[in-house]
This record gives sequence, C-alpha cells and structure tokens, in this order.
Amino acid sequence: MALLKHLKNEKSAHAETSAMQYLTSSLDPTTIIPGHLIHTIIRPALLLILLLFSSFSALAYDCEVDGIYYDLNNDDKTARVTGIDNNRYSDDVVIPENIAYDGTTYSVTSIGRFAFSGCSGLTSVTIPNSVTSIGFGAFSGCSGLTSVTIPNSVTSIGDYAFSGCSGLTSVTIGNSVTSIGDYAFYDCTGLHSLTIGTGVLSIGRYAIGYYKYGYNIKKTIEKVIWLPNTPPTGYSEVNSRVSYVANDLYTGMSCEYKYIYKYLSSLFEVDGIRYVPVSPSERTCDAIDCTYKQEQTDISLCKTVSYKGVSMTLKDIKPYTCYNNTHITKVIVNYEGNIGNYAFYDCSAIVSADITAESIGDYAFYDCSAIVSADITAESIGNYAFKESATKNEATLKIVANTIGEGAFSGCSKMTKATLGESLTSIGGSAFSGCTSLEGITIPNSIESIGSYAFEKCSAMTYAKIGSGLKAIQDHTFYSCSSLSSINIPKNVSKIGDYAFDGCKSLADVYIEDREDELSLRSNGSSPLFSGCPLKTVYIGGNIAYLTSSDNGYSPFYRNTSLEKVIITDKETEISENEFYGCTGLKYITMGDGIEMIGDWAFSGCSSLDFFRVGSNVKTIGKEAFSDCTAMTKLITTAPVPPTCGSQALDDINKWTCELFVNKESIDQYKAAEQWKEFFFIFEYDGVDDVSVDTPDALYEVYNLQGIRVGSGMREAEVTTDTLPHGVYILVSPQGRKKLKI
Repeated sequence: MALLKHLKNEKSAHAETSAMQYLTSSLDPTTIIPGHLIHTIIRPALLLILLLFSSFSALAYDCEVDGIYYDLNNDDKTARVTGIDNNRYSDDVVIPENIAYDGTTYSVTSIGRFAFSGCSGLTSVTIPNSVTSIGFGAFSGCSGLTSVTIPNSVTSIGDYAFSGCSGLTSVTIGNSVTSIGDYAFYDCTGLHSLTIGTGVLSIGRYAIGYYKYGYNIKKTIEKVIWLPNTPPTGYSEVNSRVSYVANDLYTGMSCEYKYIYKYLSSLFEVDGIRYVPVSPSERTCDAIDCTYKQEQTDISLCKTVSYKGVSMTLKDIKPYTCYNNTHITKVIVNYEGNIGNYAFYDCSAIVSADITAESIGDYAFYDCSAIVSADITAESIGNYAFKESATKNEATLKIVANTIGEGAFSGCSKMTKATLGESLTSIGGSAFSGCTSLEGITIPNSIESIGSYAFEKCSAMTYAKIGSGLKAIQDHTFYSCSSLSSINIPKNVSKIGDYAFDGCKSLADVYIEDREDELSLRSNGSSPLFSGCPLKTVYIGGNIAYLTSSDNGYSPFYRNTSLEKVIITDKETEISENEFYGCTGLKYITMGDGIEMIGDWAFSGCSSLDFFRVGSNVKTIGKEAFSDCTAMTKLITTAPVPPTCGSQALDDINKWTCELFVNKESIDQYKAAEQWKEFFFIFEYDGVDDVSVDTPDALYEVYNLQGIRVGSGMREAEVTTDTLPHGVYILVSPQGRKKLKI
C-alpha cells in the first residue's frame, strides 16, 4: 500500500526536489546555505529515491481541503500540512485546527518539511493552537510573508524553518516553544522585531544571521523581547539594537540598549502598540514595540492607555518602537515624555504627524518620506530627527521647540513651509540643509545661535528674516540658497562666517542694520564673501571688519561688478582697504559723517562712479583710493581740513571733467593741499548734493525696516498705502536716503 500511495502521488518526488532546489538555488547557495552545512541540505535530496519507497514521503499528500494539502495519520487521527509543486500557496492562508476527510476528523498537529517553501506569494499564515512542530525549511523563501505569530502549542521550530523570508518584519514565538533550530530565521533581512517566549531553552547556530563575503554573520535585529527568566542556551546568537529582559542574568549581550523590566511577562498590546508595565501599582507603562499589522494604519500614543479596563499612564516611548513600520499613515503623540531614538525611523507611509512630547530623539522620524503635514511641539528635537522626511509630496511643518538638533530636517526636499515657534533658542548645524522646496524662513527673535550649513542648498528660498536675538551667522549658513534675493543682518549679529552666502546667485540687496558693535565678515576662501552674488544695493549701518589679504579675497565686496548703490551711515568710522575695489558698476554712494578714514584702494577701479561725497570727519584717504575712477564728475568734501592723501589717491580722477566742491572757508586750504590742488575747478559747496533729489520725479529704491527691498524706481508720491502696507520705509536715491511713514 505504501508503494501504491507514492505512485498515486507521483508529484511528491518532484515537489521535494523543487523545495530542495529552492534552498540550493532560489535562496542562492552562496548566500543562504552556509558552506559547511551544504551536506545538510543535499543529503535529503540524495535520499529521494529511498524516500519514494518509504511509508511517508516528506511532501506527499493524502488529501486537499480548502486549498491546503495534508498527510494523514490514521493511527492517531492527525494531519500534517504539506506542499505540492504545481499548486503553490499564496495570499492569506489560515490553517484550521481540524479537518474532515472521508468521514473522519483529523487534528492538524504539524507543518511538514518544505510545506510552504518558495511560496513567494504567501503574505500571511495563521497557525492554530493544535500545531506542535514546524518542520525543516517549512516556510523557507516565503519572501512575501510579513509577520508570523507562533502559538503557544508549538514546541519546536525546525532548522531553516523561516530562512529567506526577506519580507518578515515581526515574529512572536509562543511560550511553549522550547527550541529554535539552526538557521531558523537565516537571511530574514527585513526582520525588525522578535519576541521570544518564556519556554525557549535553546537557540540554534545563526538562527538570526546572513551570509556575506564567505562568512556567516549574525544579523542585528532592532528589537528583541526576551521573556524567559533564564537565558536560553545560545542567546548570544541573537544581536539587537534594543534588548528587553526580565532580569540582570542576560549579561554580555550585543546590543545598543538593554532595558530590564521585572514585569516584562505582563506585556500587552493596544491598537498596534506593545506596552510593558513599569509599575503595576502606580499604573505606569512604557511603549516598546509595535505589531506591524497591515490594518493598523493609525497610531496614537497619549498620556493614558487603557487595557482590560485599567488605565495606565505612559512614561516613555523607547528607541525603535515603530521602526520601519511601513503600514502607519497617521501618528498622534501627546504625552509628557520622550520619543526614543529611531522610534519611527523609516516609517515611509506616514502622511501626517501631530506630536507633543518633552523631547524627540535622534533619527526618531528619519526617512518618513510621505509626510505632508506635521505639527511638532517639543522642548528639544534631536539630531536628524526628521532627516529626509517629506520627500514625496508638498509638505508644511509647524515647529515649536526650544532647540532643533543637527540635521533635524535636512533633506526634506518637498517641505515648502516651516513655521518656527517663538520659544526656539537654537538651530543646529545643517538643520534644514537640502530643503530644496522651502520657500522662505522667519527666524524668531528668541533664537541666539544657528549652526553651520543650517539652510544650505535651500534653493527655492526667496527670503530669510533673521530675528534680533541672533549672535552670529555661521559658516555656510545660506550656502547655495540660489533664490535668496535679499538679506537683513540684525544689529546683534557680530560675525558672518566663511561661505555664508556662497552660491546665492540671486542675492541683490544686503542690509546691515545700524549698530554699535563691529561686524566681522569672513570670506569664501580666497574669494570675497559675496563673490557670485549679483549685488545691487548694500546698506552698512556700522563698522565692519575683514581680512584684506589675497588669501581672504581682499574684501567682502571686492570686484562685485553688479553693485550699483552703497549707503554707509554715521555709525561706520572707516572704509577699509579694498572695500569696494573693482566694483565697476558702482554709481552711487552715500557716506555718513562718522567716517574718519578711507583705506588704500577703497574705491579703486570703480569706473562708473560719477559722484562722491567725502564726510566732514575724514582725516586720511589711502593710496590709490580712487585710482581708475575716471567717470567722476562731481566730488564733494565737507571736511574743514583737506584730508591727507596717500600716493595717487586722487590722480586718476579726470581734472577737466570733475568738479570739486568744498566749504567756502576751506577753499584756499584745498587749493594748497597735495593732490587737491590739482583740480582745475574748485567751487564753494552750497550744501546741496543734487537738486534732483528734491524734484517730484526723483526715483527711489524703497526698503522696509528689515532691509528688504519692496519697491524699485518709485516716486515718493507713489509710496502710499495703495501700494504698500502701513509702516515706515527707507527711500534711497543716488544722492541720499530718507524715512517715510505711511
């Protein structure tokens, strides 16, 4: 009868051969099967001929019930799930506790060797409490299987049982399982959460591992929950990022975090989140894991959670809690605690997040690429907390925090708007780097520090309003913000670092607020700080300092050929060496009476400059300060004593075409002073620089008090509430400036 049975099921030999081919080919013999154990796989294949004449073939089947194939044992009325090559299992499979066949009821007690092997279309399987064993390679290569719960009835998991289940994200092993076989979950590359039941006594070699470069390597799982009080033999075979244990007997574990919970066995689940009591008497708990169920799309972690009628207070959300859960679309966190590092890392389906917590850990929402809206309130936001989130769809983020960590929102390439709360005091380096769709940013007055590269490569940013509390603009802060058109430097900023505006290809207006303290300006290496910026107007409201060597670009404005207008207030006392050297487009400059010295080469090469007014307190003019200023037609000086001129300071000004105007009482002194006496036409200055300033048709550049240009080529009569909001504006003409309130 046994021979007839196998002849009847002649497909079984082909089926086992196929299963073996999966382990030796589909799983890739160079990666799935360790070299020193190849004989473990090949040996059964070599015995196939003998198995054909045995009484019970590994993949032979006696019956099929509801699409599942079984071997039957008529002695004890049990059934074993088996497989068949041409009828592959797929989608969701529910194995029943009992089946009825030919008038007899059989209890399903085992899943046979290779029963589901290579069934890549299998997405889920329900194992009944009647099953006691899972055989060798039973689910090997089921790459579509995402989660599995092994019931308490199962006592053993065979070698290679789930090897190659690359889609498997979460595994819960029942409390009655005593042994986990060698390579049981080998090459389960997507496995993030593993719960090991209380009864597990032994774990086989490389149960959680993979093959690389000729070696078997232990895979690191993000979360492992160890329910056994006594560590199983071989527990060191399992590496993890986070290990949860019930006592301190688990020593020498390879993990980043180890948390001891004396009530770990009271683990409970509510709405897709797994909690562990911290103190049952105080009704407190921590969130430590999630279920990775496809239907659990909304996650809510709030101050209290209710289970079996008992209300528990949430104390902490531990690291990696929902790591790589690709089913979550909506997250609500509202409690007075911390969100651990990597808690929602790579949850790529999250669309909206409403978060209120004390702190958000490093990488907590890293690569949540589908985010469209996020409302974030926390005292601190960790490093890279939202890095490369919001990369798929246009997104808006509202951020209320005291501190934002390094790279916190970097790479959020589809984030168009970010609103920063007034409580914010610091923004870390690269915090918004690479936010290429961010339209602009308003930095609250509360912010005192912004790290280097903070807004690097925000290429769509057209404005950056900097609050009054900022102390310094660090290196590369606005590097490659190619759409930024204007910038206002508040009076409390004492330093602008290297490359701060490098690559700002649209930056036309720079407004340095009136100030008492000096502003230090760095450079772009050996190039000027504003090289590559098509400056049009610069307003300087106080002393600036910079290094004048060639290694530092000579000056911030050196050879900026697009610069047309410069306004220098009474607050500045010196125009430094090379300050506007080679600014060939510079036509108009107004200078306050606070200036005492004009440095060497300060305006050398300003070949379009046709008007200049020397303030009343200027004492010295450096060498070649106005060399090559050949377009000069009107030079006014109100200094009562002719400033001392360095060599060739005024020589290149055409003495035939340029008229010199001085105070009446000083005319004779100028006619006798070196270099001044060379002018052919020296006239009395009547206090009027250019009557066109007072004509109705005079044209102005109009700025708000933040230094942002809001109008160009406007007549004073046109600056009204019909064209601009109520407020105070600065009107700048070639000859001066005035304030106007509308």
